[in-house]
Amino acid sequence: MFFKIFPHELKKILDHRMFIVILASLLTFNVFFLWYSGRADETTPPSQAYRLFRQDLARLPNDERPDFVRRYAEDIKGIETVEKVKRYESWQNEQGDAMAENIKKQDMDAYNRYLSKWEAGGYLRYTQTLMQEAAFSQKLNEEMARLAGYPDYLKEIREKSDTLSGVSIFAGSGASGGFSGDNIKKTASDYAGMEDTVITYDVSHGVTSAVSSQVTDGLAFLFLFVFSFIMVYEEKNKNLFSLVKSTAGGRVKTMAAKITVLAIITGGATLVLYGGNILFYNFSVGLGDLSRSIQSVGAFMGSSMRISVGTFLLVFLLMKWLICFLIGLLVMLISVVMRKSSSAFLICALILAGSFALYSFIPANSDVTILKYINFFGLFSAQDLLGLYLNLDLFDHAVALFTVGCGVTVFLICAFIVISTAVFATKRGGAVSSFRIKIPAYTRRQKRMGKSVWRHELYKALWINKAAVLLAVFFLLTGYQAINAHHYLSPDEMVYKSYMQQLDGSVTDETAAYIEAEQSRFDELKAKLNSIETQLSENVITRTQADELRLPIERALGKENGFQRVLGQYEHVKNTPGAQMVYETGVLELLDTGQSRSTAELMTICLMLILCCYNIFPMEDTRGASKLIGTTVLGREHTNRVKSLISTGFMVLIAAVTLLPAIIQVGNNYGISGLTASARSLPIFSHIPSFINLAAITSFVFMAKLLSATATVVLILRLSRLIKHGIYTLLICALLLALPVILTLAGIDWCAYISFTPFFNAGALLARQESMLLIIYGALTASAAAFGVLGVKRQETRR
Repeated sequence: MFFKIFPHELKKILDHRMFIVILASLLTFNVFFLWYSGRADETTPPSQAYRLFRQDLARLPNDERPDFVRRYAEDIKGIETVEKVKRYESWQNEQGDAMAENIKKQDMDAYNRYLSKWEAGGYLRYTQTLMQEAAFSQKLNEEMARLAGYPDYLKEIREKSDTLSGVSIFAGSGASGGFSGDNIKKTASDYAGMEDTVITYDVSHGVTSAVSSQVTDGLAFLFLFVFSFIMVYEEKNKNLFSLVKSTAGGRVKTMAAKITVLAIITGGATLVLYGGNILFYNFSVGLGDLSRSIQSVGAFMGSSMRISVGTFLLVFLLMKWLICFLIGLLVMLISVVMRKSSSAFLICALILAGSFALYSFIPANSDVTILKYINFFGLFSAQDLLGLYLNLDLFDHAVALFTVGCGVTVFLICAFIVISTAVFATKRGGAVSSFRIKIPAYTRRQKRMGKSVWRHELYKALWINKAAVLLAVFFLLTGYQAINAHHYLSPDEMVYKSYMQQLDGSVTDETAAYIEAEQSRFDELKAKLNSIETQLSENVITRTQADELRLPIERALGKENGFQRVLGQYEHVKNTPGAQMVYETGVLELLDTGQSRSTAELMTICLMLILCCYNIFPMEDTRGASKLIGTTVLGREHTNRVKSLISTGFMVLIAAVTLLPAIIQVGNNYGISGLTASARSLPIFSHIPSFINLAAITSFVFMAKLLSATATVVLILRLSRLIKHGIYTLLICALLLALPVILTLAGIDWCAYISFTPFFNAGALLARQESMLLIIYGALTASAAAFGVLGVKRQETRR
């Protein structure tokens, strides 16, 4: 029976319309990110540099390679010294000449030796710029020097073991020596005979990059979530579990078939994603000699395993597959246990978030190191299990990290298989429970009576879809962050703020007189300071007396930098009709013209809207309830309008909670004044017509943020109406709406232009005088919002 069920379960997945699309999209994005992250910049060499360098290295005997790399790094460092001297001399001023002479004095021999090479040129052998060549040579030299020191590394371990073994508290074994004594003996035993290990000097960048891509790990997690949810909730949402379980072999054998399919699909996804990484770096950078020992890779030199790099990569793929299978089983088990997909999603997210916290915040040398590595995130870092030498304290016995990791992984896989099969076979409907929240009595009555569409839809959105939990956590985290946020105002900024608060408003005769008096005061203080220096040079006063006289004058002159900003503002206002004196820092921080927080705010809004609204429409489509709603008195159109308004309410609430803390902090730290003044009062807005005031600019900027949030929620609703599946809607919305913003925060600036980021950052566009870009993205954002609204209405009328 199993062999009849298994092909059917596998065919359901492979024939699914979204499976191939999702896997291909993740693979495409993964390869794209690998390419983008490896692009050359000021200090990052191009990929061909590693291939060219390896060709030169391959021509040399192995024992000559470290010297070759060392001489190459020394040559580039000397050329860099000459380059610095010539750059300073090109300034053609006393400061440049002094700095050039200082460098020459520090290393005159190197300057004289490499001057002719610099003049001849041709020193760039692998890259396009000297900065790239310097960074490239330094990286290679550090790795080669580390590998060349491998015998000393083994000698140090042996000596440390001998020393500690002689200490009485470590000399015992078992209960007397404890973990420390056992760890010393095990370390000495593991490294015994490693002196015969041959270190092959080769380029390791390709190997280390192929096994340590965090983006690939994130995509693998995303695929496991989606795929494991699909395997269970596709049938559960259609009420097929009871029917399937009533057939012959519909319990244990069906679950065994699903688990087998999960193992095959996770294995295929692992091969596609991580095998794709290995192939990508093999062709772009090169993996080097795969037969060399794993100790020949600098990052894994401390490993005590006697395996080659090729074997390391194969075991890495096998470990990744097992751990992906384990996480897939976890998600499947929770999906089988929980009735609602939203509850399962929250529980899985909490478990993985807890694992991430353990892995990120526990130090590697703490007493609970085992918790750092023996969790889902720690196990997922297969390169650490294989390449890191670490013994864990397991009941006062030292056990290798790799051994514990493999043992825990296999044990959990077996446990999850047994538990999932038992739950599926014994529990009615395939679910044990649902994550429930105690709700008010009137809401429970409403659930039974169902007279108010508004109350019923709110109940479904807040409690069934768990938006109430998400919003509560969001409010708590935002409030905690706002309460604990600290902002530092520099002394110059405080002086500038004090001056501008006194001079706020239109320029008057009193304003001009005050500024002139302050300028005269600072001039007098400078004159006194010069007089003191003159008296000191003429020996009229001693140095101690000069220091005492200087101190109060320098303290008074400490305000001059802040006053110079006031003076610059005054000159601008005086020459700009209709302008006023305005404390600009508060206004600019409010508008976020420096783009320091707006992108993060948009990311927060996008993620919260996706999580709260992705399942508002599909929850009826998956069970066919939308057809039943169409037969009611108010009908589908009214219900959908209520759903849309509830989603809009979520958007307003989330946007307000996201944006208000920053507004309050700006008001507390800087103060917000002068909004009625013309926008031209600030030099950064001198291109804006004089009849527009700062209040209008501020209103426009926040309306742009609100419109961007509106476009986001409307597109989420539009996509959910088109896709009609909660999990797919979640995935596609995350890829289309949230991912570009996240990548923008990660430093990939061009991703901002395939999202609502430019218009959300309208203040920065205004400050940079990019009016055309602002108009274009404003029109696109408004069009996206209109498209979503019209699309939803069109679907309502068609049905």
